[in-house]
Amino acid sequence: MIQIQSLLKVGDNSGGKTVRCLKVLIKGQQPRYGKIGDILVVSVQEIRSKNKLTSKVKKGEIFFAAIVKTKAKLKRAQGMSLFF
Repeated sequence: MIQIQSLLKVGDNSGGKTVRCLKVLIKGQQPRYGKIGDILVVSVQEIRSKNKLTSKVKKGEIFFAAIVKTKAKLKRAQGMSLFF
């Protein structure tokens, strides 16, 4: 489960290394936690050292991100639980 102010690892090749969660977005609700598939507003905290000059992102920039992997299990309505 992802909360506000959580530090997260980046899983793409944009040049970011870690980001901080600023808000979890779900329409019509003010959620406390984000689960797999939810959209976040994140701020870049650290970029990869070897890509500083050619990086697509800069430190402090704000982006939208999707949660694709967590340690917590995802329970489905049928009773099946998934984890990655």
